[in-house]
Amino acid sequence: EALSGRTLPFTVRFIAFGSEEVGLLGSRAYVDSLSDEKRDQIVAMLNFDALGSGTGLVVSGGPELTDIVVEQGRRRGIGVEVSPGLRGGSSDHASFASAGVPVLLFFSDDSSRIHTTQDTLDFINPDLPGGAARLGLDLLDALANSP
Repeated sequence: EALSGRTLPFTVRFIAFGSEEVGLLGSRAYVDSLSDEKRDQIVAMLNFDALGSGTGLVVSGGPELTDIVVEQGRRRGIGVEVSPGLRGGSSDHASFASAGVPVLLFFSDDSSRIHTTQDTLDFINPDLPGGAARLGLDLLDALANSP
């Protein structure tokens, strides 16, 4: 909804990949299906994963993207920590990164409940996915205005 009616100099695709938990099969198949030309046209892959639980927003990716998000977070009063990545696993952004696409992973500072019976709505912190979405939109704006 926030992007409707906006014109950006690139196409935005919202993709829900399947089979992430069994080896990133969906994202890998998608990346493998792209021609080199199509892959080279990708400005960035933003991955929003495991954002519900915890108290802080974390990003992982190259400094060309993380620096923008941290600065936008500072301007908006949204705390953002930069991390080298997820501990003990990966996510769909890895399929894009291995193909040379700039990536940014948004996740939270608490993954202790993932894949457990404690992974329930009771522990959702709505500020985390909301903040990540806001910063994702800010990042798209920054990318649209960069050379």
